[in-house]
Amino acid sequence: MKRLSNLIAPLLLIAILAPLALLIAMVVLAYSYTYIVFDSCGYETAKAITRMYTNISGPILFPWQINTMPRNSIVVVLATNISIGLELIKSVDLSQVTLVATDIVGNVDVGNNIINYSDAWLYCIYKDRDALNRIARAVMSVKPSVSTSQASLTPLLVAVVVVGVAASMYRAFEDKLKNFIDKVKRVIPLPILVFLRIKIEKEEALNHPLRRAIYEVITNSGAIKLYDLLKLGSRASIEWHVWILIRTGLVSEVRVGKKRYLIDPANTEQSLKTLIQLDEDVKCIAENSTKRLKELIAICRTDEETINRVLELIRKTQSTATL
Repeated sequence: MKRLSNLIAPLLLIAILAPLALLIAMVVLAYSYTYIVFDSCGYETAKAITRMYTNISGPILFPWQINTMPRNSIVVVLATNISIGLELIKSVDLSQVTLVATDIVGNVDVGNNIINYSDAWLYCIYKDRDALNRIARAVMSVKPSVSTSQASLTPLLVAVVVVGVAASMYRAFEDKLKNFIDKVKRVIPLPILVFLRIKIEKEEALNHPLRRAIYEVITNSGAIKLYDLLKLGSRASIEWHVWILIRTGLVSEVRVGKKRYLIDPANTEQSLKTLIQLDEDVKCIAENSTKRLKELIAICRTDEETINRVLELIRKTQSTATL
C-alpha cells in the first residue's frame, strides 16, 4: 500500500500535464492558410472567403510579397488569369506546404487540389455566393501533408515532455503532494475504503445474523429471487450482505434477463430444479438445452447471455452428478 501511495503523486501529475502537452502539440502542429492573388479580382475573392469563412481565413499576399511559407500551411493560389506572378511562386520553396490552386495554374504541381477559376470570376463580377461556397469547400477539403516522421515523433515527444516535467515537479513538490494525498485519504468515506479492501472468510461471513438468515433461505430453497429477500430488510442492507456472500463464494448469482436469482453453488442440482420451477425462461432453456444457440434464442425468446448462464449451470450440474 505504501508503494502504491508513492506512485499516486507522479501519476496525478502526469494526468494533469498530459492534456496540456497535447494541447501544446496541437498548437505546434496546427496549420494555417495563406492566399496568393494576382489581381483585384482574385483579391476580392480571397477577401470574401477570409471574411465569411473564419476557419480558413489567413493573410492575402501578392506574389512579390512572398518570401517564405510557414511549415504545414495550406497555400491557396487564386489566379484568375495567366500571370508572370506564377514564376515568382515557383521560385519559393514549397516543399513544406500544401498547394491548392485554380485550374488555370498549369505549371505548378497541385495534385488534385483544384479550384475552378471561373468561380472566382463569377464571384468577382456577379457576387455569386454559390461560386464562393464552391471555392471555400474546395479549400476546406484540403489537408496539409505532414511528414510521416513528424507525425510519428509527435506522440513520443509529448510523452517525453510530460514524464520529464512530471518528474521535475514531483521532486520539487514531493512533500506537499504527499501531504495533499494523505489529506485526501482521510476525507474518503470509510464505507468506500471498506468496500474496496474488504476480505472476509466464509466463517466470518456467517457471523452476522442477517447474513446467516439470507444464506439459510437460499440454501434451504436452492434458489430464490433477490426481490423475495427484501422482506428480511431494506434493499441497501440486503444488497450489501448478498454481495459479501457472493464474494466469499457461499452464494452465486444467476441473471435471467433483468431478473436476479441467488443460488446455492454447493448444490447446483437443487438450485437448477428450483430455478426451473421459478422461471419459465430457465425451464425452456433446460428443456431444449441440446439445441443450437440460435434455435434456443428463437424458441425461448430470450437473450444470448441468459442462455449461456443457464447452460453453464446445467453443465456444472451434470459434471457434479458424474463425480
